[in-house]
Amino acid sequence: MQNFFTNTITVNTDKTTILEILLDPKQLMHWDSEIQVVYPQDKSNGYQILRAGDAANKTETLTISRNQDSVDYYIHGDRLSYLVKFDLISDSDTTTIKQHVSIDTDTWLASPIMWFKPIAKRAFLENLQVLAAIAEHWSNKSN
Repeated sequence: MQNFFTNTITVNTDKTTILEILLDPKQLMHWDSEIQVVYPQDKSNGYQILRAGDAANKTETLTISRNQDSVDYYIHGDRLSYLVKFDLISDSDTTTIKQHVSIDTDTWLASPIMWFKPIAKRAFLENLQVLAAIAEHWSNKSN
C-alpha cells in the first residue's frame, strides 16, 4: 500500500457516535452518494458494494476492522484496491477524524492514478463532510 492522501475534519460529536456510523456498513449509502447497495457476503465477514456513476470501481468488497481509536476499511475493487483508515481523536465535545487513504499499487498503474489524486481527495473529503453532518445530527437527536 502506498499513502495517497489524508483528509481531516473536526466534528461536533463524540467518538462513539462516529464509531457507530463507521462500523455499520449499511450507513455508507447515507454518506457516500455513489454507493447504491451494500450487502453482506455469504461466506466471509466482508460486504459487497455496488456503485453508480463514474466511480473507479463499479463493484467492491469491503472488510472492516477496528482498533481502539481507528476504523479501517479495506476495499478490493474490480479495478482498484485501497485502504481507508479513520483515526478518531476526541477532545471534550468534538472529535477529529483523520482519513488516510492508501492505494494498492499492484492494482492500478502509477501514471493515471496521479491524475486521479486531486479528484479522489476532493470526493473523499465531500463524503467525510456528509459523514460529519450525519454524526452531528445523530448526536443532536439523542440530546
